[in-house]
Amino acid sequence: MPANLLAGYRVLITRPEGSAEKLAHLITAQGGHPLKYPVLKIMLKDECPSMQHTLSNLSNFDLAVFVSVHAVRSFVAGLARGNKRLPELLKIAAIGPTTAAELELQDYPVNYLPLGSVNSEGLIRTLGELNLSGRKVVIFGGQSGRGILPEYLSEVGAAVTEVESYRRMPNPDLPNQVLDQWLIDGRRLLTLTSVEVLQQLLDKAPATLCDQVLRSDVAVLSERIAKVCVERGFSGQVSVAESSDDQGLLEALIACVRDERK
Repeated sequence: MPANLLAGYRVLITRPEGSAEKLAHLITAQGGHPLKYPVLKIMLKDECPSMQHTLSNLSNFDLAVFVSVHAVRSFVAGLARGNKRLPELLKIAAIGPTTAAELELQDYPVNYLPLGSVNSEGLIRTLGELNLSGRKVVIFGGQSGRGILPEYLSEVGAAVTEVESYRRMPNPDLPNQVLDQWLIDGRRLLTLTSVEVLQQLLDKAPATLCDQVLRSDVAVLSERIAKVCVERGFSGQVSVAESSDDQGLLEALIACVRDERK
């Protein structure tokens, strides 16, 4: 990939706190100027009774599914808190390569990754090759998930346990000067990684600046987010990442720039 494809662009990264570093590095390497504006905070729930109860009974499960890096971090913190270990026979599935990398940092081997697309549908395609009837599956995720994965697992006869291992909350300490800096005249790009982030951004932006936000070119992680962008009135270029990792989001940002230059 040629260098400096984002030169001259200010890129607003709206990911939760602690999740923007790698993307910011990739943007800088392409000559862009990343600005962190975490509209959400992540509260790990490694201490909560349901998490600790599940971790105490991990040996009862055949498969553990992790839907995000935050789920992994909560899981790891919960194991450490209770001085527990990962059962040797437990198989592990991750929603994508970034989540898998977080697991592998802990020396937890990942047995199953999505096939075709890095999302729940892709992971379902992978798990569809297994006989999960009668198997016990635990899903570590956040609140208000899409529900596609547990629904599928139940349909094929698995016994599913869902554990809310973290919670997303509005960030009360947003650096509003960052938003002001991003919105000054010039070339700007926006990243959106969930519908909830999109909604929070529009809620937090002053009414006088919302029109500028809606005119921005935006890189998103899914067609679902792109659809909501259109519904909420975005009029700029909306580029959907081909993969849900940081590299995919970077390439979607570059696609916005290329379309703008045509």
